[in-house]
Amino acid sequence: MRTKCFFLIVAGLFLLYACTGSSPRKLPRLSDAWVKEHPDSALVLLDALLFPEELPLPERAEYARLRASACAEADKSFAQDTLLEAAIRYYTACGDSFHLSECYRLNALRQLHKDDNVAALNSFILSERFLPQSADSLRLLLYNRIAQQALTASRYDVSRRYARRLMASRDTSFQLVGYYTLAIAFNWEAKRETGLSDSAFYYMEKGISLAEAHPDALLPHYLRNSMNSCLSEQEALRRLQKVISLEGESCNVLASIAQVFLATHQLDSAEHYLRRAEDNYAQTWQSHGREYVTMRNELSVLRSCLDYARGQKDFFSFPGAFNDSIYFASEHNKRVWEEQSSVQSRNAARNLYYQQQRQRMQLLLLCIAFCVFIAAIVISLYIRRKRNRWLEAEERAETLQCLLNDASQATSDTPHDSHFFKKILLQQLGILRLIATTPTEQNKELLQQIARISNREVPADSLLNWADLYPVIDSLYDDFHARLIERFGHLLGEREVQLCCLLAAGFSTKEISVVTNQSPRTVYQRKSDIRRKLRMEEGEDIVEHITSI
Repeated sequence: MRTKCFFLIVAGLFLLYACTGSSPRKLPRLSDAWVKEHPDSALVLLDALLFPEELPLPERAEYARLRASACAEADKSFAQDTLLEAAIRYYTACGDSFHLSECYRLNALRQLHKDDNVAALNSFILSERFLPQSADSLRLLLYNRIAQQALTASRYDVSRRYARRLMASRDTSFQLVGYYTLAIAFNWEAKRETGLSDSAFYYMEKGISLAEAHPDALLPHYLRNSMNSCLSEQEALRRLQKVISLEGESCNVLASIAQVFLATHQLDSAEHYLRRAEDNYAQTWQSHGREYVTMRNELSVLRSCLDYARGQKDFFSFPGAFNDSIYFASEHNKRVWEEQSSVQSRNAARNLYYQQQRQRMQLLLLCIAFCVFIAAIVISLYIRRKRNRWLEAEERAETLQCLLNDASQATSDTPHDSHFFKKILLQQLGILRLIATTPTEQNKELLQQIARISNREVPADSLLNWADLYPVIDSLYDDFHARLIERFGHLLGEREVQLCCLLAAGFSTKEISVVTNQSPRTVYQRKSDIRRKLRMEEGEDIVEHITSI
């Protein structure tokens, strides 16, 4: 029985293990530097973890931080990330200010993906607040990011405050960014509220002077964006020509030159630079099958203004045609995207169906294997039990045959001994009677009776009349039964008394098990119970102990 239960438990555990998923349960060990260098590979490894919410809290926070960092480096949206806020709470509780600052920065990027500029600005400010004092370079980068985000959120006071912090740094590049951002903040605010364009022009000129005094890679950018009605024609053209000398011709710089000439009504010069700008755009963008929508629209507007200045009435055809092309292209891209999404959804559904079918087939095969395994165990146990019963029946038959041989040695002339008692006992079982009545058939019925007793088809103990056997025991073995009852009758039961009498008659354990229809184990157990009740040592002879009293 224990073996059967063990096999059933092993099979059940195997089936349970086979039905469990193969998804990884541990967070892969990834360094921050490796994630920044290989963000796509990091996302593949992290997304293989299907249930990150089941991770322990420290690993869950690390997973959220690494995945958000990989998405940010790969320029992918993670607006639906719900674990990053839990990571912020964890790093706040454990006092890890560096990782807390990084999580606030990543959360700001997540808010940008959700188009919540105010929440993004607040997260950037919190990131700077929790940044350790030793991280000065990161702090300047955060100053710049906060100043730029404040412009987008229309918080010009915040943008100016952090732009001035950039201007106070020792790094010339960050000082230039501070001047430029401060000028943009004043300019945007002037267009919306009070008209501080002079302040914007002042800080822009300060930044350009600093950039020219300390050559900077962003100088062309500052020169291009410093075009203002306050500049004279010569100064504007000087700055644009300097941009060309620094980084070569580009369509936006050539278009700006054309705009200056158009504003001063120098139409031929405006036409010359506009054509150069259009050729440069065609060579830079359209030859590679790409479009720079803002630049293309600006060129179309300049072309319409120039045509209108030359007296043409239809000056909306170029921008209108281009805008229509953008609309139809966007509609086409939308339909293509919808089709791709539909195909992806259908493929995902098909993959899910095939995966479910594969899992069902695996489960069916496992169930079949389990049933075959159980059937094999049952058949094996049945055959083993049948074999044991057959061997036991053979042993019982041999034991009865030995009893018969011993009983056949007892005659009327022999003294009353164990052979005589066995003869009487076998007479009660009906075996000797069969021998006497059927001698000519080679004792077939005798063998059948022995087989029936051996197979326990006949209750042998019910065939014995112990009321007649007890006097025989007393006559043969010095009143053994009478003395046993007198001394231990109140301690022993009827079966135990019968066992003691059979032991006194010289019966072995196997012979006792046959004539009493009990298993050898039961006989051994009864002998142990008798020794315990009679306060005997284990292994001490029961008959000698009783007769010695």
